[in-house]
Amino acid sequence: MSNSDYLKNSFGLWQEYTKAYTDFVMEATKQNVQASLEMRERMDKVMVELVKQAQTLSAQEQEIALQAAEAMKEQAQATAERINTMMTPPAK
Repeated sequence: MSNSDYLKNSFGLWQEYTKAYTDFVMEATKQNVQASLEMRERMDKVMVELVKQAQTLSAQEQEIALQAAEAMKEQAQATAERINTMMTPPAK
């Protein structure tokens, strides 16, 4: 085998190796990007569900707070009426 043939074969092998390696890296990158996009979509869905749950809880908590405020208002009115009754002199 001559030096020229040896160089041609070596160069041919090098080209095949670099093509195979490049194809491998490109396919791995493509799969990684695809997996990242799928993960992002799943995370988006999870976040949307969490926000919905938080809004639901917030609405429920607001309702509870309104009920508590109404109960406090009624208690304050009842207390004011009792104090007013206690402080009002009896009718003669």
